[in-house]
Amino acid sequence: MINKVSTKIQSRLRRKGLVISLPLIKKYLVENTKNISNITDDETDKATDYFMQQSIKLTVIEDVDTVSIQSVDITSATSDNTVLANTTSELVASSAGQMGIVLDASEISLIAENINDFSSDLDSDLDAIKSAIMVFVTHKASVNQAKINSFISEVYNKAIADILLQAGKSATAINKSASQVTLGQQKYNHERQESAQEFVIGTNAENIRHKYQMNYAQIKGYVDAHFTKVDQQTSFLEQSNRPEIKQAASDETYQAKTINEALGKGENARYDLIPQKDYLSGIRGRMAEIRSALGF
Repeated sequence: MINKVSTKIQSRLRRKGLVISLPLIKKYLVENTKNISNITDDETDKATDYFMQQSIKLTVIEDVDTVSIQSVDITSATSDNTVLANTTSELVASSAGQMGIVLDASEISLIAENINDFSSDLDSDLDAIKSAIMVFVTHKASVNQAKINSFISEVYNKAIADILLQAGKSATAINKSASQVTLGQQKYNHERQESAQEFVIGTNAENIRHKYQMNYAQIKGYVDAHFTKVDQQTSFLEQSNRPEIKQAASDETYQAKTINEALGKGENARYDLIPQKDYLSGIRGRMAEIRSALGF
C-alpha cells in the first residue's frame, strides 16, 4: 500500500516540476498517517501539499519537448543529480518487482545509469524503464544461455572422452559388476536370514517377558488380597475387643477405688457409693450377630 501511494505522490510532484525521492515520501507517510496499510485520499493530498510547501521556489519553463527547473530549494536533498539518480534506481527496482523480475543492487544501478532522459509524463518514463529492464534481462538471458551451452558442450566432450577411456576396460568392469551383484545378492539373503532369526529370538523373549509379567501380576494380586483380608480381620477384631478392653480397665479402676475406700475408712467404708461401669451389657449379643454375618 505505501509503495503504491508513494509512487503516486512522486508522480504528482514530478508533474509540478518537483523531484522528491521515495524514501522521503515513505518516511513522511509512516510518521503522519494513522494506518499505513490503509492510507486515505485526504492523507495523500496532505502529503503532496506538504512537499510542495517545504521551502520550494520553482519556476517552470515549458517548451515543446522539455521542462526545465530553474530554481529548487529543498532542505532535505543534497543535490538534483543525487535525487534524480536515487529516484531512477527506485523506479527501476519498483518496476522490476511489479514485472516479477529479481535484480540485485548492481544490476539496478547499471540499468539506471543507462536511462538518461525523462519526460514530464510518468507513464512514458515507466514504459522506458520497463523497456530498459527487458533489454537488460534479454541480454543477461543470452549471456547465461551461452554459458550453459558452453558448459553442456564441455560436459558432453568430457563424457565422450570418459566413454572412450573406459572402452578398453569394459570387460574388467563387467566382470567386477557381476561379482558385486553376486556379492550384493548374497549379502541380501544373509540379512534376510538374520532378520528372521532376530524376529524368532525377539518373539521368544517377548513371550517369556509376558509370561513372567502375568505370573508376577497374579502373585502380587494374591498377596495384596491376602494383606487386605488380614488387615480387615485385624481391624474388626480390634473394634470388637474394645468393649472387653474398656471393661477390664474400668474393673481395675473400680478395684483400686474399693481398696482405697477399705484402707481409708475400714469398717465405715461405703462401697455402695463407688460406681461400677458395665460396658458389656447389651453389646455382646449385637457383636455376636456382626461376627456371624462377617464370617468370624
